[in-house]
Amino acid sequence: MRAGGLKRPGLVAGVFGMGYAVARIVCEFFREPDPQLGFLFGTSVDALSGGITMGMLLSLPLFAAGLVLVLRARRGAA
Repeated sequence: MRAGGLKRPGLVAGVFGMGYAVARIVCEFFREPDPQLGFLFGTSVDALSGGITMGMLLSLPLFAAGLVLVLRARRGAA
């Protein structure tokens, strides 16, 4: 994957999208949720209470789209 990564259309964009989604989910653990939304499920961001913010929820489709781009780029190269 290191050699020729820029020659595969969609690979760099897919990796960036996946990395951005993961970074945003991690950042959501340390910030206050939006006052008008609060936590969507649960009461706090904790593994036991299941608190999920809107930022976490919106990052999931971005991660999925990045994964599709990466898989498409890898399949096209073979």
